Amino acid sequence: MNDRTKFEQTFIKEIVLMNMSEQYQDFVEFMKSKVIPKQNANPSHIRLDGREEPVGNRESFGYFKRYGCIWRLNKDTRYETLMLAHKTIENNENDDPFIVKPTREKKNISLKLREDLKEQLNNSDEYLYIYLESKI
Repeated sequence: MNDRTKFEQTFIKEIVLMNMSEQYQDFVEFMKSKVIPKQNANPSHIRLDGREEPVGNRESFGYFKRYGCIWRLNKDTRYETLMLAHKTIENNENDDPFIVKPTREKKNISLKLREDLKEQLNNSDEYLYIYLESKI
């Protein structure tokens, strides 16, 4: 391995750790501190990344803790879905809006909305991209 490759690997690890340092203790804190202020600043945006076209964006928006794990939220997630999950918890803290499911390729685990909540969305797809980052 040459020096440049070592440097690049170290740099990438530092960036990942730096990004993960902004972890929120739970989903509600994450919504109140990071998601809702962003939506209020950009009320015309449908997605966290501001795009309208249905193009994937695997860039992480942030991290929060739930179920003894750290979860990563990707920027192509839609506000509508997050707000519905948040409203569900705010109305009753014991009402869990999420189900844990393997990803389509079965390479990771994701959080998805419960089926009864998905029916409340304006679109048939939930556009929710939350993935297991690590166990605590």
